[in-house]
Amino acid sequence: MIINIGNQQLFRIKEGSCNLGRHAEVYDTGLHAFQEATAALLTTTIPRSTAFICIDNRAAIETLEFN
Repeated sequence: MIINIGNQQLFRIKEGSCNLGRHAEVYDTGLHAFQEATAALLTTTIPRSTAFICIDNRAAIETLEFN
């Protein structure tokens, strides 16, 4: 679930689940969640504000940082 906190209002942007297959690792799920979050933020019609996306997997963060 993605929540935008802008102007003291909360907006539910997207919620869901998916199956990445039997061989998916925590790394894969972190990157997939980041992809889904950025896609949802780019296509939302709610007013724009600052967004923070938190990822708790260092390898996934480093992949995003250096690519």
